[in-house]
Order: sequence, then C-alpha cells, then structure tokens
Amino acid sequence: MSFGRLQQMANGHIANARGLPAIDYGIFLTIHGAPVTVLKMLSIIHTGHFTRDICLLTHLTLAIPYSHMRMITSSAEGDLKVKLLLRRGQKIAGVFNYRGIVINNRDHNAESPTMFLSQSDEKSIALVTLELMDESMWFLRNRQVGGIYHETDGLTVARSILADTLPEGVAAEGQLKGIEYDEEEQQAYRDIVIPDSEDFLSVFDYLQNHYGVYSKGIGVFQYLQRWYLYRPWDSLKFNNTTKPKLVIYNLPREQAAHIDRTTDIAGNVIYLICGGDTSSLEYRDQAALNQGTGYRVGSVRVLDGRSSSFTPGDISMTTPDKFVAQADPAAYPGGVVNAPIDPDKHFSDTDKPQRSKLEMSLGTIVQTTWNRSTHGILYPGMPVKYVFANEYGVYTRYGTLVGEVFQSAVDGQTMASGRYNTQSQLSLWLKDEKFTA
Repeated sequence: MSFGRLQQMANGHIANARGLPAIDYGIFLTIHGAPVTVLKMLSIIHTGHFTRDICLLTHLTLAIPYSHMRMITSSAEGDLKVKLLLRRGQKIAGVFNYRGIVINNRDHNAESPTMFLSQSDEKSIALVTLELMDESMWFLRNRQVGGIYHETDGLTVARSILADTLPEGVAAEGQLKGIEYDEEEQQAYRDIVIPDSEDFLSVFDYLQNHYGVYSKGIGVFQYLQRWYLYRPWDSLKFNNTTKPKLVIYNLPREQAAHIDRTTDIAGNVIYLICGGDTSSLEYRDQAALNQGTGYRVGSVRVLDGRSSSFTPGDISMTTPDKFVAQADPAAYPGGVVNAPIDPDKHFSDTDKPQRSKLEMSLGTIVQTTWNRSTHGILYPGMPVKYVFANEYGVYTRYGTLVGEVFQSAVDGQTMASGRYNTQSQLSLWLKDEKFTA
C-alpha cells in the first residue's frame, strides 16, 4: 500500500516531466598549442565530491588517430588544453575551458613496439582518457593566500578570497562568473590573520577552524564556472530558502527501471524520479561510541569579558551564560551521554567547528541513482527533500546535496552512434529525523 502511494505521488511529476534535449559535444584539443584531431568523444564523466574536493574532475575518453596519441602520451607534459562545447542542435549551450593530464601516460616512441609505427599511424585509431579540471583551478590550487584582514569576519574574508579569483568586468565565455553563498550571523574580529603558508586549497578550513564561518560545516566548490560557499550539514535549509531546491522521489528498483522522463521543474523546485541502486552510510553509532554525543570547549570570549555566548542573537546549542560552552543536542538511544573536551582545542573564540562535527554525525550519507540525468541543473549544497517508502508508510527526510557523479556515454558502445546515454549518482546528507509524508 505504501509503495503504491509513493508511486501515485511520483506519477504526477512523471506526467509533467520533460524529455532531455539532444546534446552533442564539440572537443578542441591542443598539445603545446598544436591541434589534435578528435574523431569522437566516447564518454565524459564529471565527478563532484562537494565536501572533499574544491572543483569538478572531468574524465574524457576520446578516439583519435594513433599518431596523435603518440604525441599526447609522450610529450604533453601538462600543457594539454581542452575547449568543450555543449551543443543543442545549432545552438551552443555552454563553453568550458579545461587543462589536465593523460591517464596512464606512456612513451610509445621509447617502447618501439614495431618498426612499422609510421604505417599504423595512418590506419589505426587509439583511445585516450584525459583527466581535466577547470582552467582557473589549474593555477589556483597551490596559490598562497596569506594576509591580515582588519575589522571583519570569517565569511567576509572567505568571500573576499573567492572574489579575487573572478575576472574584472564582464566574464568572457569559459571564465568564472560569480559567487553563491549561504548567509549566517558572524562574529566580528579586530584582526583575522592568515599565515603566508596557507594555500588556496586549505585556507577555507583554516578560517572555519580558527574563526568560525558556518555552524553546520563549510563547503567551498567551483561548479560550472561559479563558486559555491555553503553549509553542507543543514537540514533546515529546504524550508528557509528562496533558492532552487530539490525533491527526490526514490522509487523501488521495480518501479524505477523503465521511466524515460525523470525530471520535472516547477518554479524553483526540481523534482527527480530516482531509484534502483541506492546505498546509505551511517556514522552515528561510530561517533557516539568513539567521540561522544556532544562537546565542551572553553570560551575565550567569556574569559575576556567580550561576550556571554558563542552564538549571539540566536538560540544556541551552547550554554550561553557559562565559562564552558557545551552541547548534547540529541540523546543517543544506546545510553551513551558524553560531552568531552575537544582534544585539539581546549579554548576557542568560536565553537562553530565543534558544532559542525556534531551536526554531521546526526545525519546519514545516502547515494541514489538518477537515470537519464542532465548535468548543470543541480548545485553544491542544494537543499533536498527525500521521499521514500517501506512496508510501514511513506516518509520524508531533509538534507543537502553533497556529491554528484555524472556520466554521458555513446549509446550502443559504437562510435557511429549519435546519441549519448546519461546517468548520475547523487550523494545526499540527510538528517536522521524522519517525517511521515
């Protein structure tokens, strides 16, 4: 009965779902500025781990002449550029610039497998796989970003560092376009000091751990030429935002197998019909038994007489009038109640790092499959409402989108095919609270 009700809820969106527009790809590949002939793009995979990485990793599998493959694998040396064009009919839907390396790099000339290499150059086709990232990140990864910022807060500094990566004036095609970020009340500091040794990849964790940016984790990710600065462990975002949000109906494998249209967009809400291969990973037992169900940390602000609470102006998970901030927000059914002193930081100006770890432990990572997917309509940290059923009823959980792996490959495993099949694996962080739908 409950599975039938979930199917009825999904049917309305299936009826309104849109078919995917036919997408074709144009690839312009150069090595040391010299063009390489690309006969066919066989597959493209965009991998986005929104909480662990800082940008998409893209893997392209291409068919090229054998002679060009020898040039790529033996002499690219990192000077490999790709311009990717997305085409819908005669219209260009997007332009993306990448730099990268060749997977399984080999020097075929040094191997000398046969003395007839030059003859095979004109007759043979080779497959190569490239690992790519956005061209801007190629140079940003190891940039050092130390400095001193006066009369400001952690979020403002994080936004300033990201803003420095944007081009001046109107962004050209293929360049970064802007910043999207979550708002949260901030604690002002007289000075925020970032050591010169901090690089671009680590500076946001440094700000979070020393000055507190968000109380529900911090995520920084470059996605399709736009920066996203967000809270990854936020189950309340879905009902408290005007930004686009995501509703997922996770159908059983038998019901989801042969649905051709899986996406319905209504206003600022995207409805997806998912299902089939779904898995979950739960950390609550591990966290409760090994780290405890809460935390304690000494407030430097209380010692200095500057403040009586870590979180002014809001209902705090901390104890507002005490020297020690502590939290035990969710009783563990196993009976363990323990709020240990943070072993890494006994005293702190902010307890946002501790609150973030605690919030993460109160949720589950769920991975679900979205067939006939399209890339670019979701975004990192997108608020999620997840609807599922079991034999007892239909239930809803809330959370955020923390990962997406998109794959597009030629239909039928033949180079002659002009159609690409698509599939995405979505990773969601969902709060353990469960509501009846």
